Amino acid sequence: MTFADHDAEPDFDAHSEVWEKAAYDFDLDMSQEYLEDEVRRAFEVRSAESTRAYLGTYGDAVTERVEQAISDARDLLASGQTGPATTLAATAVELIVGYLVVRPIVQGAFLSSQWAGVLTEQILGGRTDEARRLLPIIATTWDLDLDKAVLSSGKSVWDYFTRTVVPARNAFVHRADPVTLEIATQAIECSHVLLGALVVAVGRSVGMNWPADPWHQAYTIGGTIQRFEPRDPFAKGST
Repeated sequence: MTFADHDAEPDFDAHSEVWEKAAYDFDLDMSQEYLEDEVRRAFEVRSAESTRAYLGTYGDAVTERVEQAISDARDLLASGQTGPATTLAATAVELIVGYLVVRPIVQGAFLSSQWAGVLTEQILGGRTDEARRLLPIIATTWDLDLDKAVLSSGKSVWDYFTRTVVPARNAFVHRADPVTLEIATQAIECSHVLLGALVVAVGRSVGMNWPADPWHQAYTIGGTIQRFEPRDPFAKGST
């Protein structure tokens, strides 16, 4: 191959689709690295009091919605509707991550609600490798070990959810692809395990005793009593 032949290859053409995709992927990677660095820096100044305030105010309403979604998913699975069951289970996980992990911690880091939206979208809606990196980073800032959240099969909940459940849910929603009984069953288990492991750990890290006590239970921290008025974050004008 001559130099001229090599120069004409699409991979080396600055106007080719291959080149543009490579440049786009590079920009995404750089943006992701920046976002990860910002997350680490922001959470260095996090406030447990602000995190408690968020969970104490909104935790009960969100938890009730999550538990209902899990219950409905189980009913759908029992009736053989694996696709809808998987979809509801995935929605439960998205509520857990977005409203019981990301937003309380973002609140504690004195960041805006827009930041919560960005992080949640990146974790749940970004590329799989991005999604798998960000939640562990957030968990680590509160000394939460995401690796301890495992399915009964021994598989990592977060790895299985991002690599298997999300693609299956998307394929069902967008193309009506069938979902296997195994995936639907483990999707429900993912939501249950994350609620009982990751969310409990978030609460414990700021001195809250959910699920033994409701999120809005008054807490005495350093001699100061914190009281919360329960609200629904999904109600109009609640946030």
